[in-house]
Formats: sequence, C-alpha cells, structure tokens
Amino acid sequence: MRQWLASLMIGIVAATAVTGPARADLPQPLRAPFDVEAQRAARGTPAPEDFDCPAPIDAVLRAEGVSFYTDRAHSKVNEDRQRQNKDKIAPMRHFAHIVTKLSDAFVGSQPTDPRPALCALQWLDGWATAGALLAEPNQQGAYEREWTLSGIALAYLKLRGVEDPDAARKARVQTWLADLARAVHQVYEQPKRSDNFNNHAYWAGLAVAAAGVADNDQSLFTWGLSKYRLGIAQISPQGTLPLEMARRQRALHYHLFALTPLVMLAELGAANGVDLYGERNRALFRLVDRVLDGLDDRDWFADAAGEPQELAEKLPVDDIAWVVPLQARFPSDRLADLRGDHPTMISPRLGGNVTLMFGTP
Repeated sequence: MRQWLASLMIGIVAATAVTGPARADLPQPLRAPFDVEAQRAARGTPAPEDFDCPAPIDAVLRAEGVSFYTDRAHSKVNEDRQRQNKDKIAPMRHFAHIVTKLSDAFVGSQPTDPRPALCALQWLDGWATAGALLAEPNQQGAYEREWTLSGIALAYLKLRGVEDPDAARKARVQTWLADLARAVHQVYEQPKRSDNFNNHAYWAGLAVAAAGVADNDQSLFTWGLSKYRLGIAQISPQGTLPLEMARRQRALHYHLFALTPLVMLAELGAANGVDLYGERNRALFRLVDRVLDGLDDRDWFADAAGEPQELAEKLPVDDIAWVVPLQARFPSDRLADLRGDHPTMISPRLGGNVTLMFGTP
C-alpha cells in the first residue's frame, strides 16, 4: 500500500508540475465567484423591519475534534465518537452557520439592508481580534478548521461591499482570514501525508483560495488553485479518484464530497480569468459523469471498490451542493434531476445559500 501510494504521489507531483502556476496577469482585485448585486436584483425581497443581531459567541482558539473512523480505509464510523466530535466542534459550526446565514440575509435584501452584513462583520471581527483557530489543531480539528475557513471566507466575499462605520474592521477580518489560510497551507506542506492528495487537500485549496480573494493575496489564491490541479491530475480514465476509491463502502460518497471543492475552485478560477474547467481536456467532467452514472447504478462503485456502497437514499446537501454552480454554468437535465429534491441548497462550508448565489433566475 505504501509503495503504491508513494508511486501515485510521485506521478501526481510530476503531472501537476506540467500545468504550471496560475496566470500572473489575473485581474485585480481578485473577484468573488458570484455577483452579489445581480443575485440581489434577481432574488432579493424586502427585509423585515425588526432585526436583532445575535450576541457573538466566544472565540475558539484551537480547533480540536475527535476522529471517528475505526479502520485503515477510513470507511467505518464509530457513532459514539462521531457524536463526541459533533459536540466538540459545535461552537465552530455554530459560528459558521450564523455568519453565513447573516451574509445570505444581506444578499437577499431588496432594497439593500446593511444590518445583517454589519452584524456578520461584528462576529467575524470578534474572532479575528481574538486570533481564533490560529493555535495548532489536532488532526480532526484541522479538517474542521479548513471547512470553517472555506465557509466564512466565501461568506465574507458576499458582505465585503457593505459600507462599514468602523473603517478598520474589514482590514482586521481580512488579515485574520489570510493568517488562517497560511496556517491551513502549512498543514498541507508536511511530507508523507495521504491527505496532501485526497479530498482534504481540495477543501484546503478552496479555503485558502477564498481567503486569498478576500485579502486580495495572489500567492494564497494561486496555492488554492494548485489543489484543483492536484485533484484533476488524479482522475483516472474511468473518471475515478484513486484515493477516494480506497474508502471502500464510502467510495461513492467521497467522490461526491471531493467534487464540491473542485467545482467551487473552478468557479473561483473562472471569476478571475482562469479556465480550470477546461484543463486536462476537461477532466473534471469525467469525474462528474462517473459520479452521476454511479448514482444511477451503484453496483459499478460496489464492484470497483469491493464493497456495497453506503449512501443515503436522499442525498444530503453537503454531498451535492456542487450541482448548483455547475448547473448554472453548464445546464443539463442530469444535473437538474439531481438537485430536484433540494430546490434550495444551503451549505455553510460553501458560504451559505448556494442557490441564492449561483441559481439562475
């Protein structure tokens, strides 16, 4: 297994080196993957007269989770430990939930209501001032931190245009997001970690790239996009990701999970003049087609992974939120059918209401 993984890593590094860095002539400032004003015009509704900003919660200085998989393939869940993890990281998830919900309220208001945005900035500034999440996490905490960063950085991109009476507050928030991004970046520079190459690396790329856009930091943005290239370099001729196939009965689930940051990274690239969708002969669509086929016929993944697939009958939003931006850019009946049970998709890891930001009028 170790020899196979080492060979895979060497091949991936060589393959990604061929594509080179992101373009140096990207437009400045770096742009969000959505147009707030256009989406407000299409979907905004009058804001309620009463609005109470919820009191910010205490900052979490160190992200600490509980690992809940029990086997080497990370496919079997210990439910008690999974509950312990949810309890442990509940404040982080609550923080991301509130910030993303407030950002949605700001975007969804027509005429523009600045109150939710200013409230979200108050929450973000409190954690920024405290240096939240900058202490070294444990392994599960590091995963939770990158998911939190991807969500709050994307949420910040929705509200950064609001006029703020505190002229220095946005600068403090942006600096903190960039500091968090550098901390996430460092975790994935450690050698000999399979996580440097699997879905966690793509999520880290999304978190770092989004923070790079928030702080207009080209180096962070470029590093984030490199994780997209790392991912698509691994896509097999059959459209699978080898490290996600190794998750056995959860292989199909983790292919869905990996698609989310890859699609959002492609959207960040498109907003800034980089056609990641077209790279490696549109390799991402090979992965999309394999996943859609797998949802229609799960036996294929069962045979390829060696075990029947564990997947909920009604897929959770976190597994399929990537469909919304992809369908908006590349309409297809298959994508429309997949999102049919979820007319509105809300994912705090993607900044909140994905349908609000990417859905077509």
